[in-house]
Amino acid sequence: MPLMASVRYLLSIPSNLLIIAGSSLGYFYLAGLQTFALLFVKGHYHASQATAELALALLVAGAVVGTVAGGRVSDLMLARGYLGARVWLPAACYVGAAISLFIGLLGSHLTPALWFDVIGAALISAANPPLQAARLDIVPAGLWGRTSSVLTTVRSLAQALAPLAFGGISQLIAGIVPKAAPIGTHPRAPSHTATSGLQACFLIMLASLVAGGVLLFRARATFPSDVATAAASEPSPSAER
Repeated sequence: MPLMASVRYLLSIPSNLLIIAGSSLGYFYLAGLQTFALLFVKGHYHASQATAELALALLVAGAVVGTVAGGRVSDLMLARGYLGARVWLPAACYVGAAISLFIGLLGSHLTPALWFDVIGAALISAANPPLQAARLDIVPAGLWGRTSSVLTTVRSLAQALAPLAFGGISQLIAGIVPKAAPIGTHPRAPSHTATSGLQACFLIMLASLVAGGVLLFRARATFPSDVATAAASEPSPSAER
């Protein structure tokens, strides 16, 4: 199948289109969070550089744990007969992540708030393995490479736009760029105004996670039929003989 024809076909699969859009919104928020997390922790919680870097490391660790757990849980649910688990479980993860991050971002003390943020990062990452598996379920094997290309392109665009969007909205609210420290001195933490703008941006952008979850929930209706269509398109062993 020619490239453009295959892309049109991939985007005509309802579940695939919803999965690409929903997962890209999740990647979008995660990229923005990772970009400005260090700055936010230093300014909002008045943490030192070392403490902020430790908090960022915990977010990464939570994302790793979530990735491993998300794939295993979705496989167990699929083995028990929940066919749509690979789309509605990530949807629930995105909505749960938005709630957890909302609580964490509003916290004024690092210790309890950080754990809510770690849980949020873990839930966002937990959605990725089942979404990757779901994409293979609804696309014929001959188009797996091209659908990966489409997904990677959209995801890369979302990740590239996230820092620009987060930074731009923060600057519109209050500005996030602290004044440069003189050479030979330690950089100061962001001002209260700058940190408040970044906090408001993080809270506003949680809408992208919720929107991603809504799109994935909508994929529940079309996912079983798209799986059946992909399976029927594969040649049977007897036909190959």
